[in-house]
Amino acid sequence: MKKRIFGIVKTSLIAIAAGLIVSACGGKSDLDPDSGKTDPTPTPTPTPENYKYNASKDKLLIYHEFRASWLTTVGGYDWPAGVKDATLQQNNLRNMIHGIKNVNCNVVIMQVCCNSDAMWKSDILPWSSVLTGTQGKDPGYDPLALAIQTAHADGMEIHAWINPMRVGAASSARADNHPSKLHPDWVQQYGSNLYWDPANPEVIDYLNRMAKELMTNYDLDGLHIDDYFYPDGLKADAKEWDDSEEYALYGGGLTLEKWRESNINKVVKALYDGVHSVKPDKVFGVSPAGRLPLTRYLYADPVQWVEQGTVDYLAPQVYWHHGHSTAPFLPTMNTWKDVAVAGGSAKKIPVITGLAPYRLGETGFTNEEFLLEVEDCRKADWVIGNIWFRTAHLLASSFASYVRSTIYPRESLIPKVGKGFDNTSAAPAAPTISLSGKTIKWTAVAGTDGYALYELVKQSTSSSGAVTWKAELVTKGDDLLQYMGTSKKNYAVLSFKGKNYSKLSSVVYVE
Repeated sequence: MKKRIFGIVKTSLIAIAAGLIVSACGGKSDLDPDSGKTDPTPTPTPTPENYKYNASKDKLLIYHEFRASWLTTVGGYDWPAGVKDATLQQNNLRNMIHGIKNVNCNVVIMQVCCNSDAMWKSDILPWSSVLTGTQGKDPGYDPLALAIQTAHADGMEIHAWINPMRVGAASSARADNHPSKLHPDWVQQYGSNLYWDPANPEVIDYLNRMAKELMTNYDLDGLHIDDYFYPDGLKADAKEWDDSEEYALYGGGLTLEKWRESNINKVVKALYDGVHSVKPDKVFGVSPAGRLPLTRYLYADPVQWVEQGTVDYLAPQVYWHHGHSTAPFLPTMNTWKDVAVAGGSAKKIPVITGLAPYRLGETGFTNEEFLLEVEDCRKADWVIGNIWFRTAHLLASSFASYVRSTIYPRESLIPKVGKGFDNTSAAPAAPTISLSGKTIKWTAVAGTDGYALYELVKQSTSSSGAVTWKAELVTKGDDLLQYMGTSKKNYAVLSFKGKNYSKLSSVVYVE
């Protein structure tokens, strides 16, 4: 479970043999950048006789990977980190987002609603207190708008992360326009903290309106929630939460436990519908605790969300190392495979595994451990990437250097996520590539957003002499039509529109 502060689609596997294109997984039959997985083994040094890609017998692999960082604002942990000066806050936010880009991530997941207060100009919620020290006080700028502008300028996606049920400590001062003051009947107290009561239909409507406000007013790529549902511990003393009146009205013959699970299902559906009713091509994802029993302990059952088609991806927080005595990394991650396909093939969703660099230095958590975890994810055809908790730990200087040099040495395009993504638009045509000396050129493609150039890196050689190559991203751009290649290297290019990717072009070899 995410450290409590109360507060690649994936890979593509392409085989080209005897002039025919065959998926190594047997799934697709053309040169499709969303058809399989790669082998993450280290790249061996090629020998002179097989520098050149041989289309008649070699195999070519390409994949796209979701690489994200949780940018935490509750308590100001990642940002604004206690800073109250608006100009310095803005500079620090830009720099943090640039830092995420600099380790070759491609998605920012920014926490914008921690205690039912906002990091955006909202008509529903007051401004967050972490910005100025006073909830409801205008900081003089819009942090979410700034983050979106910065992330998009860096070529990254940005998803808004909210904690939908958390209201905050009961003792905290709240602005006069805070929904808990306007609607005290929506609130339940458990221990010293306040929560929204998901049994109340007005709370479900409020959450739906929040999602719609975010997606309508901001150029977001998605909405994201984590593992705050009913309070941790409530299941052991269920009577401490008085929802007996709602249970009598809405229980419908269900047990209390199943009824509360149905209420969380309504929360998830309200947010999913809020996103997709405004922008069908954007995504809604949930990051539950890394062990399914821990999530169900909060009356939350991801299997039901997949079956009901109300989530686009799951990002379980698998925050244990390989040698952990009760929750070793790989077996724990693998428990989510069956969850991701719980709705059958028509409702199958991807998993994006949450990783825990905040634990670096603890027993079992080394730089090499995180590399192994990423490699395990790359081998799983139902996992499309990772989210790192949290940004300050990801960007710690020594670990950031390791990530940039070893885990993410090259950039990656983002895989398709979501059932509604670009259903009406066809993938663009593949560019026609040519070579003039060392200059690689390709034709412009009508209706495309840009181009991505790949270098082929040798992975292995079979007993028959066939070479397996992995396509690694060299550069991308909206008006990129040529590139100066390096001798004894192979290159190919694709075009893209949104996250619709063309087939790869033919391969050219620079002498």
